[in-house]
Amino acid sequence: MVPVLRIVLPLLALATMCRAQCFISPLELKYEEKPPEGCQDRNGKMHEFGSTWVDPDCFDCTCFTSGMSCCNKIPTIVSLPPHCKMLVDNEKCTYKIVKKANPNVKCILKGNERIEIMKKK
Repeated sequence: MVPVLRIVLPLLALATMCRAQCFISPLELKYEEKPPEGCQDRNGKMHEFGSTWVDPDCFDCTCFTSGMSCCNKIPTIVSLPPHCKMLVDNEKCTYKIVKKANPNVKCILKGNERIEIMKKK
């Protein structure tokens, strides 16, 4: 039980410092005599320690011996100028900021307009 706490407590401390764009999942130790051989993602797929992958929800994940860390590749927009919008391609996990009136044109900021993105920590 003590080795489990040595892993879980630091991860919980890290999780409280992360914003909503990232999450940390500690390893589940079902049997103390048989430690896990990797990380199980949210879809039930196993990944080897040290591996990285992008899940179907565009989270960039890494498997560590202490658990799994995932961060969203698509930022959370806090504010946009009223004439702009964000288009997301979930298949490629990409995004772009375009004009609402014409989504084929990139949004150009005027004067003191700005785009605020929630930063990862």
